[in-house]
Amino acid sequence: MNTIQLDLQVIAEDQDAEALQRLTGQLREELRGVDLVEEVQFSRQPAPSGVKSSEEIIIGFLVVSLLPEMLKNFMDFLKAWTLRREGRSMRIKFRNKAGVEMEIEFSEAMSDEELRRKLALFEGQFKELKKNG
Repeated sequence: MNTIQLDLQVIAEDQDAEALQRLTGQLREELRGVDLVEEVQFSRQPAPSGVKSSEEIIIGFLVVSLLPEMLKNFMDFLKAWTLRREGRSMRIKFRNKAGVEMEIEFSEAMSDEELRRKLALFEGQFKELKKNG
């Protein structure tokens, strides 16, 4: 079966690195406990600009593989998870085989209408990217 891969970044205001890693681990375990994803693991990302380390970091990043038909339910799960606690937000990236990338970010500060609009746009762009590569 063809799965898609999404990169997730957990963002939590006023959290130190240890707390953010714990939060990311909690999300990872919750995703493993639901029947939405094929695989979920910590992801290594380049250190953010301004950080003097050239090493990759794993804090706050996950990579998730899922079936395309599970995308809507997966996005609903992430929305609910983000809204459970104040100060959380989530950044989701997808890159197709041609290297075209798209990204969505949502947080508890968004209105329901804005979130619905962003999710619809993401799903529409996702379908276009899947068609083209």
